[in-house]
Amino acid sequence: MCRYARSGPYKPHYACFACRKSFKQPLVSDRMEVRGMSFEHGELCRELHFARTRSLRDPEREQAIEARLDVIEARHREVERRCPECREPMVDMGLDFRPPKMNDVKAWRIIEGRHRIGHAFHTCGCNETGPVPRTLVDYRAYLEERRRGYADELRAVQQEEEDDPEQRIRRSQYWSERIEAVEAVLSELD
Repeated sequence: MCRYARSGPYKPHYACFACRKSFKQPLVSDRMEVRGMSFEHGELCRELHFARTRSLRDPEREQAIEARLDVIEARHREVERRCPECREPMVDMGLDFRPPKMNDVKAWRIIEGRHRIGHAFHTCGCNETGPVPRTLVDYRAYLEERRRGYADELRAVQQEEEDDPEQRIRRSQYWSERIEAVEAVLSELD
């Protein structure tokens, strides 16, 4: 069972690479409470729970409630989090992020590079996010391994015979962009 599902609410970690600092950010329920919206959110959650537990389920009503909750939560996710010190945009690093010390410039550079290639610390709490490379040699090996893995994924997508060619193109573009991001980070190490 997920560590995050069992115990209290965990706040997401956001990082400012310019300041080399990490800040926990409020949950959607916290932000709504400050804005006086918690009543609406709570009512919708109770209504959805009641609709799901009734003996005569109403799928249309459930979908309408879920759509309203999705809108509320999407607004919360779209809010740009800015660093309280330098006012630069921060990035969501996930619940499992453990920031390095502020003066460990090399570690912050590695963390920022991991983020740029699409690796953050988002898990459900059951699995680890894997070790963070400590040296530049290990970091280069990590990046080359990522590039090989992404290239394998791209080849697999290109060899599939999928019914929807647009979906295949989108998936190919995704993996191509991941490869380009790794190559950009690798070129900065040279």
